Amino acid sequence: MRKKLLPIRAEENEPSVAPRAVRAVAAVAGAGALALGAWATMRLSEEFEPLPVVIPSYEPHVAAVSLAGVSVVFLPVVAVVLLAFGVITWGWPRLLSLPHIASARATMLFVAVCGAVCAMCGHPIHVAYVAAMAIPAVYVAQMLRRDGRSDLAAQVSGTYTGALIGLCGCLWVVTARTPGGGELLLIGAAAIAAGSIPFFLVPSPWRYMCVLLCAAGGGIAVTYAMPGVSWWPCAILTVGYTVLCWGLSQVIRLLETAGRGGPAVTFVLVPHSALGVLGYASALLVL
Repeated sequence: MRKKLLPIRAEENEPSVAPRAVRAVAAVAGAGALALGAWATMRLSEEFEPLPVVIPSYEPHVAAVSLAGVSVVFLPVVAVVLLAFGVITWGWPRLLSLPHIASARATMLFVAVCGAVCAMCGHPIHVAYVAAMAIPAVYVAQMLRRDGRSDLAAQVSGTYTGALIGLCGCLWVVTARTPGGGELLLIGAAAIAAGSIPFFLVPSPWRYMCVLLCAAGGGIAVTYAMPGVSWWPCAILTVGYTVLCWGLSQVIRLLETAGRGGPAVTFVLVPHSALGVLGYASALLVL
């Protein structure tokens, strides 16, 4: 006699799957916050006196573009970057199922704050120094654990990867300090906002083609609205965002928590932060 198979019930404490429409709205909201920070920086730079230019006197190939001096003008972008990474930090350990959530969150926040300070007050090479110093910081955090240090390799690699994503987001601040950097942030925000809609809503066979076309359309529209801005940042950020979406879609198949609760919002905001490195790369290319 055959037994009737019953469907597996989800655990009571397991968060429900976030709808695709909700994730798309969260992605557009994150891009809108980045655009708002860029707009506020551009408006503040018009009201304040011209900032002194900081030209690094060492290793010209590392910092080949002049940077504005320290100013409150860039605080809106810093606030948006740290707020977005704060959301990422909250859900990142659960997204990767790390064994010790508190140490991962504390380390990631510490590295992100240090990176934001260096991005606002120093040079890009200082952000790289923070990335290097994050390695011993991760290990020190593991030494302070009192739970037996289970799954140590996964804890270390997952925490450091999350910290690097935060440092990539800090490069948006460096980009804002470059001449015309506010326009680059607006182009990146438009590409992210337009490309995130088909990424979450379009079926798989046509998803990445739609992401490429929509991201390109958003970037082209903003670039066209700002005369004198090069088209290279639009091309770099569009292609970079499409490749990033493709890579994340391959990762999401391996993560059972990627679409649930807080980790879902974390997964949505990862491209916003990670794309900062391409924003600064485009500034080096065209400015």
